[in-house]
Amino acid sequence: MAKRKKYSDKEIEILKRLYPNTPNVCISSLLGATYGSVRRAAIKHGLKKTNNYLSKQSKKYGFKKDHIPKSAKANGYEALNSKGYLKIKVKSKRKITLKHHYIYEQHFGKIPKGSVISFKDNNPLNCDIENLECLTRSDIMKRNSIINYPKNLVKAIYKHSKLKRIINAKSKQPRQTE
Repeated sequence: MAKRKKYSDKEIEILKRLYPNTPNVCISSLLGATYGSVRRAAIKHGLKKTNNYLSKQSKKYGFKKDHIPKSAKANGYEALNSKGYLKIKVKSKRKITLKHHYIYEQHFGKIPKGSVISFKDNNPLNCDIENLECLTRSDIMKRNSIINYPKNLVKAIYKHSKLKRIINAKSKQPRQTE
């Protein structure tokens, strides 16, 4: 790794004079420094580019009016996300949203804070409005709780957990030599 450049007082004065309206590449070649070094020095001394300079640069290099990026998705685009939910590109929104959220909001309005949209049949690909329900997080927790299982299965789960704790405790103890 190369050593960081130490700027002299004269170089700092040049940096302060040029930085607001000059490209960093030009400053770095003038001072014999790297682009990153110029940037770090500017931050250290609280220097910023002027709004005039930034607007000229954005006009020169930014997106043109009505530009559509190559990665833009067409309205109605659907795909599965990594968790198995359908996502959809909607005309009224700039971002891709979850399809079941969009359908629910079309029928019932905004999803209340602290609530989630759940699938009655547990199939995330079935986005019919009859299959969607709005539940609070506590309702979801109660639905998925162990108390909903049959009593003999609950006992087996508890015994299994106890056995796992005993095995883990035994495996952490140091072995005794005779």
